[in-house]
Amino acid sequence: MGGIQGARSVMRLVVEKLAAERGGRAVFADLSFVVEAGTLLRVSGANGAGKTTLLRILAGLAAAADGNAAWHANDDLVRPAEAACFVGHANAFNDALSVKENLAYAAALSGHNASSQNISLILDAFGMKAMINRSFGTLSQGQRKRCSLARLLLLDSDSASNSNGRGGRAWLLDEPFVALDVDTQAQLATVISAKLVAGGLVIYTSHQAVDIHAANTQEILL
Repeated sequence: MGGIQGARSVMRLVVEKLAAERGGRAVFADLSFVVEAGTLLRVSGANGAGKTTLLRILAGLAAAADGNAAWHANDDLVRPAEAACFVGHANAFNDALSVKENLAYAAALSGHNASSQNISLILDAFGMKAMINRSFGTLSQGQRKRCSLARLLLLDSDSASNSNGRGGRAWLLDEPFVALDVDTQAQLATVISAKLVAGGLVIYTSHQAVDIHAANTQEILL
């Protein structure tokens, strides 16, 4: 199994006859699709249809009942942890630490360089620069969500910002627009569009239609 070769990798996802179960009950079955670099894939469906379950399987955080989901970087097969960044409903931040401390810790765990300047710049993309030294536990739900999205940019910044890059790791976003105000939704849509233009791959779940500029789009209804 090969690893991702720096910032030149082009991500591709191939899903074949994937099935998932919850509590012994089938959630979805026989799901097959291919997502190429530069593509925005929206996963929609009713509550309980398996949208979050699908993303967790693609991220390597849950096991499929059947079938296969394979990430490719160029011609190499890579592990989900190497291939994708996942942002779910749980923020996984420490309430007692500051925003800056949480992001620096998350970056260190992933082997990324997280200078104060880099953290500040990324927080600014979501209007959170002024909150950099605030305790995470004092933030509103929307501010917490913006910090989670800032972490996504931070962990992907080494590859996505490289001038020779091809989009970095894929993004798996579970209801990313929930709890965000209209302005922040627009900011996130702009960030996602830039990711796609750079050759990235983005898969997200959403009950709501958000205007995201994408040359290539796909949709799956579960």
